[in-house]
Amino acid sequence: MPLAQKPHRPKPEVQLLRRRRISFEEAHDFLQQGLSSPSDGSSKGTEKSEVNEEAFLEVPGSYLVSYRSIPAIVDSLRDEWVKLPQKKRPKSCFVEVVGRLECHLHPCFLSQLALGLRGAAGFLLHRYIETLGCIPLGFMELRPAGTMAALVA
Repeated sequence: MPLAQKPHRPKPEVQLLRRRRISFEEAHDFLQQGLSSPSDGSSKGTEKSEVNEEAFLEVPGSYLVSYRSIPAIVDSLRDEWVKLPQKKRPKSCFVEVVGRLECHLHPCFLSQLALGLRGAAGFLLHRYIETLGCIPLGFMELRPAGTMAALVA
């Protein structure tokens, strides 16, 4: 019997919808956009601010460490990869992945859906996910698949 604080299905199910190879610059831009806008997709195109980045880095559970390393990844891409001369660059090893994540959230996240979604997606960060065929470094847009939800006793 699961605890009330834990989701019934602790490991979310992942489905790959599509993927495409991207350049170092695109990878840097995507990760930067993911940091500068809320991950629930509610306000696209907002300016980067410390408030948004701090709100993005607020995550429930043990995945906070993974989320807090994303700015360092962005800096590394900018400083070490993007600035390499074109002749010295290896072939890009980055891919953009679009997928669907099915997860069970605790009812306390009904009022903080973005926080719950970041917590559920944190399971995927910085570990190899066989379904996706890659190691996700960050997320650009997390949003619910629909407007309906169910409460399970």
